[in-house]
Amino acid sequence: MKKNCLKPNRASNLLIAGLLIVFLSGCAELDDMLKIRSELVRQYNHKNISINIKDSKNMTVIFFNSPFGVLGETERRAKANEIAVFCVSLFNEASRIENLSIIFMKHERKFFIADYTQTIAEYPFKVSDLKKILLQHKIRDTIIHSIH
Repeated sequence: MKKNCLKPNRASNLLIAGLLIVFLSGCAELDDMLKIRSELVRQYNHKNISINIKDSKNMTVIFFNSPFGVLGETERRAKANEIAVFCVSLFNEASRIENLSIIFMKHERKFFIADYTQTIAEYPFKVSDLKKILLQHKIRDTIIHSIH
């Protein structure tokens, strides 16, 4: 008697390989998000931070109940820019993130059942612009170190 066995064919092998690649790239993004979040917590001494990535191209960093949220508009925008440049400095070379938004939100839990969130401010950035700023900072730091 012959047994009916499923033999892998080229299409199923390609499907499995494709799913594995998607899974592994998702793991890389998760690793990047965890690294960036832990560095943000360390750098800004604030634990209530959320990071989201959508479509592998858009990253959102949300600071909940941060003292930065109560700064004046000019100072808050400058802080958002600083945070965005810091995030980009942590991206790995293969990062596909094109857009980065820094958001300051207020979050409250009322009566143990209702969550209230309010967006205080949102600052969108193009990663290509942030990389230029980061490069300028590196050049400036190199010049300063070479003078001393």
